Amino acid sequence: MVKLLVYKIKSKIPVDFSQVFFFDILSKVFMLAITIILIRFMVPAEYADIVKFTALSSFNFGVFGEGIALTFIRYSTEQFSRGKKNSLALHTKVSLMLLILSIIAIGLAPLLAKVYNMANTVVIYSIIYGFLIALINMNLAYFQSRELYVQSGMINNIKNIFILLGIGSFLLIFHELRVISVILLFIFSSIVTFCYGLYKIYKSKQVKNILLDFYDFKLMIKESLWVLVYLILLNLFNQMDIIMISNLLTNKDVALYGIAFKYYSLLLTLLPSIKAVLRVRTSKVEFVDSKEHRKEFVLQWLKKTWFIVFLSCVVIILLSGLFMPHINGHQYDDAIPAFNILVVGVGISYMFASNISIMMSARRYKELCFLAAISLAFNVFSNWLLIPIYGINAAAATTIVSHAILNMSTTLFIIYDKRELKV
Repeated sequence: MVKLLVYKIKSKIPVDFSQVFFFDILSKVFMLAITIILIRFMVPAEYADIVKFTALSSFNFGVFGEGIALTFIRYSTEQFSRGKKNSLALHTKVSLMLLILSIIAIGLAPLLAKVYNMANTVVIYSIIYGFLIALINMNLAYFQSRELYVQSGMINNIKNIFILLGIGSFLLIFHELRVISVILLFIFSSIVTFCYGLYKIYKSKQVKNILLDFYDFKLMIKESLWVLVYLILLNLFNQMDIIMISNLLTNKDVALYGIAFKYYSLLLTLLPSIKAVLRVRTSKVEFVDSKEHRKEFVLQWLKKTWFIVFLSCVVIILLSGLFMPHINGHQYDDAIPAFNILVVGVGISYMFASNISIMMSARRYKELCFLAAISLAFNVFSNWLLIPIYGINAAAATTIVSHAILNMSTTLFIIYDKRELKV
């Protein structure tokens, strides 16, 4: 009976999705363990510093690493599906560009310290860590564009394994966790992971003259400009809640919201896996060349996901009051209402997971930027108006409504898109 059930599940889930799901779920298990340990062994004021550190790191990664990697996958996969050359040289040039951008970004540390209400040193560490994640993501993007999901998944888990082992060692030796020690551990683990990824990509490869031809690099960067603008806008409104809570409320509120948002992120465990596969699938010729194919895919995705998503969200909301106090302790009970609001956003994210990849396969970059700008404007105004009155619950609600505006409007664009793409 068990074997039959496993066989049926495998027959329903494509191999590429199942491979990415396995490694991404494993990654989230490690992240959950790390999160629980940090919450349990750090006071709210110290954990608030970790929340700000990871928020700023995520912003740097989201703007540069995610945008560049996303464009790399889209461009590289399309070229490969049309029978054109390998993307090793392109990977090298993009990685070098990210290194240069990381040096430039450190110069923005004083400004970011004021925006996030953080110490200069922690801001610099956040910038370094964010770009290290971006470089790791470029390594993952290379493997994903070749549909080598097992290799990508193995590399993706190395960093979390090192962090978990390091935190365990700190507790055994020093019986406490200090903010700077945890931050430096995050950075060291990322360096090891990045170097290992480079080794797996470049071993036994011919690297002679790899930096001479800039044609593909120029085309990709030209195509990525609107994507980068879109992701800057998207990450700004993703960060707006943390920025405004940091400036309008207390450090305890930052810690409470950070906990709610961390579990929200963990519930999105399958989303990076889904998007990783969708970025590759929707960059192939049949999606790029056919608006009907894109429309049909989006409608089928909504039809297949809405019920299971709705049911899962209801169950999680009903159980949150039971499992969160056991995991975090009762000092963080005030994070539960904000978490329940964010759970609604989890459902929206899964239901509309295919939209951004589909919009990019249609090269509707300007439209994405326009919709993201509307969402950002709504986010900023609503946070400014409501956070002083309703606290972190307002930040959670504003985040969800902003995402809903973006996701629903992109769906309408895809359904009613009449433009034929010229390739």
